[in-house]
Amino acid sequence: MIAQYTSAALVNEIAQLASPASVINLPTSAGIEDYNSFGPRSAAKAARALELTQNVVSIELICAAEGSEFHRPLKTGTILEQAIGRIRAVVPTFSEDRSPAPAIEDVANLIRAGVFDDCVNIKSTPNTSE
Repeated sequence: MIAQYTSAALVNEIAQLASPASVINLPTSAGIEDYNSFGPRSAAKAARALELTQNVVSIELICAAEGSEFHRPLKTGTILEQAIGRIRAVVPTFSEDRSPAPAIEDVANLIRAGVFDDCVNIKSTPNTSE
C-alpha cells in the first residue's frame, strides 16, 4: 500500500503541475505591459512533472516485477522478462519489510538512463475514424 500511496501523491502533484503557468498574469512595467513570459516557469513545471512521472512508472514496474514473482516458475513474454531482469539487477524482491524509496529511485534512474527503451514498442496507427 505504501507504493500505492506514494504513486497517488505523485500523480496528484503532476495534476497540479498541469495547470497552465499563465493562469495568473500580472501587469508589469507600471501597468504598461500586460503580458509576461511563462516559458521558464512552464519548463520548470514540465521538468518536475517528467521527474514525478518517471517515479510513478518506476513504482508500476516494481509492482509488476513483484507480481510476476508470485507466479513463478511461470514466465511472461520475452520483453517483459528482460525488463524484470533489469529491475532485479538493482532491486531484489521484497521478501521482508523495507522502505520502497531506494528501489523507486533506482528504477527511476534506469528509466532516465534509457535501460528500458528497447522494451517499449510504440507504433503509431492512423486514425481511420475521420
